[in-house]
Amino acid sequence: MDKKTLLEMLLVCALLLGSSLIVSISWAADVNSASQAQLVSIKGIGIKTAERIIRERQRAGPFRSQDDFALRVKGIGKKRAKRLFDAGLTLDEAAFPGAGKTIGQRSVSSGTKSGKVTAATPKLIKPLAKKSD
Repeated sequence: MDKKTLLEMLLVCALLLGSSLIVSISWAADVNSASQAQLVSIKGIGIKTAERIIRERQRAGPFRSQDDFALRVKGIGKKRAKRLFDAGLTLDEAAFPGAGKTIGQRSVSSGTKSGKVTAATPKLIKPLAKKSD
């Protein structure tokens, strides 16, 4: 092989590699404003999942945190939500001050001094006595 042929082969390989990198890059999409086509461009989101995300967003309003997203969209748990956000799905957490952004960490306000969440004590409700006429 002469130098010209070798350079042409290297150039073709470089172009193929470059084009494959461009194709594999997915653009970031904000979960609260993205269209179905933008959501589908994220690795791991298909047409059905994009429809569920949009339907839930229309039903209950914007997602406030990654945890909120994971809990509200059917079929998306914490692990899958983390993978989707790693793949390019975004959420503007600055729009919701105080909302947690990390999957798996939740803050619960119990309203007690100890900070522990407790269940309410059940109360027995007696049925009304029938009056005899």
